[in-house]
Amino acid sequence: MASRGETTRPHLTRTTLNLTQWGLELITWKVATQNPPILLIPGHFCPRQFWLPTHRNGFADALATLGFQPFVLAPTTKRTYRLSRKTSDWAFRIVPSALNFIAEQSGMPPHALGYSAGGAYLLAAQALLTSPAPCRSMCLIGTQLESAQPNETRFAQGLLGTLGRLSIQLNGSWLGYPQSHNTAAELSEYVDAKAQSATKGPLAALMKPNPLEIVTPLLSLSSDADTVAPPHGCRELFQRVNAPIKNFEILRSKDEDHPIHHHSYFSSRHQAGLLERLNAWMSAAR
Repeated sequence: MASRGETTRPHLTRTTLNLTQWGLELITWKVATQNPPILLIPGHFCPRQFWLPTHRNGFADALATLGFQPFVLAPTTKRTYRLSRKTSDWAFRIVPSALNFIAEQSGMPPHALGYSAGGAYLLAAQALLTSPAPCRSMCLIGTQLESAQPNETRFAQGLLGTLGRLSIQLNGSWLGYPQSHNTAAELSEYVDAKAQSATKGPLAALMKPNPLEIVTPLLSLSSDADTVAPPHGCRELFQRVNAPIKNFEILRSKDEDHPIHHHSYFSSRHQAGLLERLNAWMSAAR
């Protein structure tokens, strides 16, 4: 692989799905398995290293060790400053394209896991498209739509609304967030929807009180220490979704000195408990 962070992964490969117009690529682990594959969809301000840390000890690596073939959507290593990627692209183009591609390549519908905003995109792709892409089960982790921090959201909404017209990628660090490869356009659209000031757009139909219909089993996970997407917000979204099978659970850390915050669901400290729950869920949904 081209990047330094992937040199410890000899079995990692780029797929042939072309997502270059959005500055993304679909990467997978070469795993010999009869288990269905799983698509991992990142949230906002998730850098490339979120699914692909420098050493082979990331969450997707652990899934591969359990016998699941992970596919991850990650920003390309080559930074492109003029992109038109938006929320609608994630929900109606990027996620469905990845799901369809994985199903065609593997011969079976994949599981899908959406983290934070990635969960909203996954839910939109399954609930709002007339013919949703094949998906064996879906898991939302730390996903809600209404903002838990309205004052911060109003500030970000105005700032990103101005920058959104430029369709440029943001570093994120100067906003107090981690370095990312998100565009101002997609962030502006998503923040606008969370502030409930948008009456139209790809996420408007997801906002309360609208009920949502999906044909895919749904697992929604939150944490009692998550202040960005707290349990009550995640549960409110979950309760409006009608699915053939659905479960809502609140994760709690076994170490009271290290609770599970919004940005630490997939950390090595909490990885074992999360993997155990996901393995049970995906095994039941095979």
